[in-house]
Amino acid sequence: MVRCQAAESSRRLAMLHAARLVAGLTLMAVCGSGLAAATASTTGGTRPLAALRRLNVASKPWTGDFDGILACRLIRFDVPLSRSLYFVDKGRERVLPAELVREFERWVNKTYTRQLGKRPLPVCIIPTTGDMLLSNLAAGLGDIALGNPSVTDERRQLVDFVAPDPNWTNVEILVTGSTGPTIGSLDDLSGQDVHVRESSSYHASLVALNERIRAAGKASATLLPVPDALEDEDMLEIANAGLIGAMVVESWKARMWAQPLSRLDVPRDIVLREATPAGWAIRKKRRDHPVDDLSGPTCVGP
Repeated sequence: MVRCQAAESSRRLAMLHAARLVAGLTLMAVCGSGLAAATASTTGGTRPLAALRRLNVASKPWTGDFDGILACRLIRFDVPLSRSLYFVDKGRERVLPAELVREFERWVNKTYTRQLGKRPLPVCIIPTTGDMLLSNLAAGLGDIALGNPSVTDERRQLVDFVAPDPNWTNVEILVTGSTGPTIGSLDDLSGQDVHVRESSSYHASLVALNERIRAAGKASATLLPVPDALEDEDMLEIANAGLIGAMVVESWKARMWAQPLSRLDVPRDIVLREATPAGWAIRKKRRDHPVDDLSGPTCVGP
């Protein structure tokens, strides 16, 4: 009796081992064929195994109108990554523009409750550099550009602006660093080095100043380009350390950062661009479908 039970146990154990062996061989065959297909795909036309496992985070251009935004359930805000305008600290969005965007998100979802139904319309903030802020908007990689951009003639050729408040303006002034030259007027910039981002409105202001200086028979200022990844706050910090002699910045930003950066010289009377309207930028609207509903205030455009 004992021998029969032992034999039965041995038979069951052998069957279990055989089943495991068959399962293992089947799995190896499946994995082998999949690996062979993935390897062949590198030369055969389909995507390789690494590409199949990779998360695609590329932004796809989209240039629809506001009805399309409601249907797609997404509004994309392009915002410059800046310590004055937008940054993320310990997982939390900081600075006033981030609060404005979230307040706008609540307003849109409340205003268009009937159209949206039970599916809310989220707002996505996309940090970008200043040189790509408006070009991404025109290319369909964003729907609204936020970051206090000045409304200039050059920019109005590319995008439309929403200027909700006539008192919301930018004034561009000269700022000198701890080792910078002594400047009493704009004419004193003749022959001086000025660091500037070529994509900024400051550059256009300096080019106009140089034309006026040359017309007066003087040497123009030397414009030294800096990387577009450097925001105004970065340049102010560099100027405070004595590595930049002179630069141009919006007056409100200069006054704010002059408090912790005490070695900056911020004269308020050396103005390169007088008060200029500022606001949010949107893509050029179609004549048959204005997007004023996106913001409410009057659109500023050519």
